[in-house]
Amino acid sequence: YILGLESYRNQDQMQSIEWLWMAAENSYPKALTYLRAGNFHAETYYNLARRLEASKKIEDNMNMAVLFYEKAHFLNHTESTFRLGELYLPSEVSGTVSRIE
Repeated sequence: YILGLESYRNQDQMQSIEWLWMAAENSYPKALTYLRAGNFHAETYYNLARRLEASKKIEDNMNMAVLFYEKAHFLNHTESTFRLGELYLPSEVSGTVSRIE
């Protein structure tokens, strides 16, 4: 976590995210808080959301993924907008079970 914060302060966004991600996967809640509050590029938010969707280690991962998809969407990230549409699509239409609680 500390390494992630230090990397963020030094403007090394990618290194920061990797350290914070490792801390989050090891159940360090401040790491997720910092990732939520960070100011990242749209592609970074999108990649974080995809990782969260796939994660089995981070509690409440789908709701957090939606948050990051939304942040990327508001930065005009097309793939995030599309993914949000898929997640919000009613199960009767898409034929899948809604993944958002």
